[in-house]
Amino acid sequence: MNFTRVVAVVAGILLSSSVSAGVAMAASPAARPDLEVDGGQLIDWDPTKFPGKKCVTSPGTKVCYDAGADQVYVLNRVKDAPAGWWNTPSRRGQCINSHGKGKWVVCQKNFTEHQNITIWSPWDGKPYKLTTRT
Repeated sequence: MNFTRVVAVVAGILLSSSVSAGVAMAASPAARPDLEVDGGQLIDWDPTKFPGKKCVTSPGTKVCYDAGADQVYVLNRVKDAPAGWWNTPSRRGQCINSHGKGKWVVCQKNFTEHQNITIWSPWDGKPYKLTTRT
């Protein structure tokens, strides 16, 4: 067998393997996106005093989303309720408030435009949720 023939056979095997792997990957169900965890930046003002925020409130946390700025805000309303959660069709995550009761934090995001985003705050087994648009 000459060198050109060997290269052609090897290339054919590699191409065939790649196509088979691609078909197998395409047939598998979509994987759940990785959880994005952000430590919120402390702010010393109430973001709900300005227009454009969509908020949901649980007994422990208030979570707000500002579509114009792609920001998630979290107010810790009790001692140990540190996170606001969010998810879009392709991403999910939480914005953590470790600054204590009565403090607001902001997490800067960059979401794909014109899709649903759900923000929520779990409390005592109940998810307090709100869905809006990015």
